[in-house]
Amino acid sequence: MTVFLTIIHVLVALLLIVAVLLQSGKGGGLAGSIGGGMSSTSVLGGRTAATFL
Repeated sequence: MTVFLTIIHVLVALLLIVAVLLQSGKGGGLAGSIGGGMSSTSVLGGRTAATFL
């Protein structure tokens, strides 16, 4: 029974990870963040000093 629940738990966790990565957000989802030529700060949502101030 414990093995069955562990397998279900891992499958649900993997499905949640895939669902989050496939969502289209500000950066355009997974495809936009990997192949879009964006810097790491823009992918992570960093702001510039002029915009922040």
